[in-house]
Amino acid sequence: MKAIIFSRFFEEPYELNKFVVSCGYDFFDNQNYDIMFDPRIVEFCEKRLSPLWGEMVYKGKENYKFRIGFAGAGYIRDINVNKNWIIKYNHVDSPIITYVDVNTNKYGYTRLLEK
Repeated sequence: MKAIIFSRFFEEPYELNKFVVSCGYDFFDNQNYDIMFDPRIVEFCEKRLSPLWGEMVYKGKENYKFRIGFAGAGYIRDINVNKNWIIKYNHVDSPIITYVDVNTNKYGYTRLLEK
């Protein structure tokens, strides 16, 4: 299933906020998984991708506080939602989807094992 994963410092452009509200959400929240997996929002962002660090991303609003000219980015990822997954980040803070198994021993100690 396609999703858009927003970086931690993502600030939505006005056009995205307006579209998210038109889809029935009260406001944009970059940690709202319903928004991240909503096919309408994924498609909206996919039509507005720009190159960054060797991949196409949806750039946040113009902002020079981060020295790159925009506030964070949204990354399109295909995620198998039938498996447990976590997000790791590479050297340029691009999200990497990692599938995991949850392992709990008889003492309650829990760890994530990469598949």
